[in-house]
Amino acid sequence: MPDPIDLTEKFGEGWCVTVTRLPPGEALHRMGVAELATMPDGLQQATGRLAVPGAPRDLGALILGRQAAAEWTLVLELDGTHGWLGREPDVLAALSTDSGIACSTTKDSNQTTVLFAEDGLISTVLDAVTGSWRGTPSHRLATAFADIGLREDDEPSDAYASRSCSQNAALVIRAATGITLGDDMFTGSWIGGLAASE
Repeated sequence: MPDPIDLTEKFGEGWCVTVTRLPPGEALHRMGVAELATMPDGLQQATGRLAVPGAPRDLGALILGRQAAAEWTLVLELDGTHGWLGREPDVLAALSTDSGIACSTTKDSNQTTVLFAEDGLISTVLDAVTGSWRGTPSHRLATAFADIGLREDDEPSDAYASRSCSQNAALVIRAATGITLGDDMFTGSWIGGLAASE
């Protein structure tokens, strides 16, 4: 199996990638996007907004979503000016309601974390740098952690420690959901819109 994608290498020092079983439109609505549009060049629009110095972002952050795999939606945020919606516990919990599990990984400053919600409740927060976690993962999620060399109260495996933290975040998502994040998932058309800031 190929090494997981290095999300920091792809997107730089700030990003949030969220995975949910909800359809893309419903996921974006639950994240606060009121008006959706088809965006054939969504990734270019999102990165372009960041490239303009002093660009007004008070109307909200551009949130992108697309079908990632059978029954899974991928949501991408590149502007954390007002925080990362996918990392908000109430938002992620809402993305797991009626869908079983939702997870997000975020790179912000020197932290890379993976947050899991199961059946409407936040269950686990994993530090992708150290491989440690807090919370109470379900048996299924704990088994997924163990399968990639993460066991409670034990050092991560050598294989885990040999990868970058953002690769490990992608690896944890793959273990928990079966989705292999790859470059192809971030190319092509998206739907998206502005999520109003608080």
